Amino acid sequence: MARHILGVLLHRPECASLQDSLENFLDEEMRHTAMFRELNRRCAPEFYGTADYHFIKPPPGSVAVLRWLASRPWRFPFFIWIMLMQEERAMYYAKQFLRSEEPLEPHFVAVQRKHLADEVDHVRWDEDLLQRLWVPATRAKRRINARLFAWMMGEFFLGPKRAGLNVVRQLAREFPELLPSLPEMGHQLRALEHNQQFQLALYARSIVPRTFAHFDRWPEFATLGRVFQGYSNLTGAK
Repeated sequence: MARHILGVLLHRPECASLQDSLENFLDEEMRHTAMFRELNRRCAPEFYGTADYHFIKPPPGSVAVLRWLASRPWRFPFFIWIMLMQEERAMYYAKQFLRSEEPLEPHFVAVQRKHLADEVDHVRWDEDLLQRLWVPATRAKRRINARLFAWMMGEFFLGPKRAGLNVVRQLAREFPELLPSLPEMGHQLRALEHNQQFQLALYARSIVPRTFAHFDRWPEFATLGRVFQGYSNLTGAK
C-alpha cells in the first residue's frame, strides 16, 4: 500500500516541498518490506522460500480495486490515516518488544529495533501528508473518506478473519490433537472482533495517542467509537 501511495505522491504538486522526505519514506518502506520478508523466510522457509505470502490470500479482484484506490491518494486520503495509525501502533509494539523482561527470539527483537528507528519519522511524514491532502479537502470529501476509513479498518484490521483462521488451521495441522477443537477455536477467534479487551489491546489512546488526537479535531470522525471500542472524541467535535 505505502509503495503505491508514496510513489504517486512523489509527483504530486501539493507534495513538492516534501519530495526529499517522501523519497526517504519510500526507500525505508521498501527496506522494511525486505527486512520482514527475510524474517519470514528465516522462520518458515517452507512457506516463504518462494513466495511473500502464505496465510494472506486476497482475491485478485480485491487487490486490483485496492491498488486503484491507493494510486489516487489525493482523492482517497483515508489511506494516509491508515498508514499513520498502523505506523504509530507499530512503534508502540516495537517498544514492548524492546522492554520485555522475557527472553524473546533475537531475530524478532533485532527487526523490531530497526523498524522502530524509522517509524518515528514516518509518523511525522504521515502527519505532513494529512496537512496537504486532508486539511484542504471539502467537508463532503472528508466525510466520504472517513466512512471508507472506518469500513476498511473494520474489514481488515480489527479482528481475525481470513488470514487469522488460516493460521489456526495450520496450527491444527502441526498439532493434530487440536483438530477436534478447530471449530470452537475458529468461533472464538471470530468473536474477538467484538471483545473489548482484545480491541483495547489493538487500538487505544495509550497505543495510538497522536492518531486519536488528530481524530478529535475532525467532526467526520465523531462516531468512530462505533468502530474502535477504545476511541471516544475528547473535544466533542460534531
